[in-house]
Amino acid sequence: MTDCRYCMLEAVVGLEPLPTSAIDLAMIAAEPDGAVGDVVEVLDRDQALIGSGMAQANSADQASQRTIGTARDAVLGLGVARVAGIAMFNAMSGSLDAEIAFSV
Repeated sequence: MTDCRYCMLEAVVGLEPLPTSAIDLAMIAAEPDGAVGDVVEVLDRDQALIGSGMAQANSADQASQRTIGTARDAVLGLGVARVAGIAMFNAMSGSLDAEIAFSV
């Protein structure tokens, strides 16, 4: 039986660091009074994330009566936690594509 602790450590060390915006949004979402304004400030620093949030806010599953046109509207429509989740998904999706195999 092979000791997989080294394999797991090697895989973790090889992961890319999370973007600052994803970390900031996770911290805001973890606060009981995470403010929409704080989320919008973070989004203003990350244009790709704004695009993802706007696309999600305007998607069919949101069934909005109007088109979401600003980051603030997107956060109000989706909620702080969902925007943080989108940021984390986007940040980790490249890392999740890497296959980590080890034997137990």
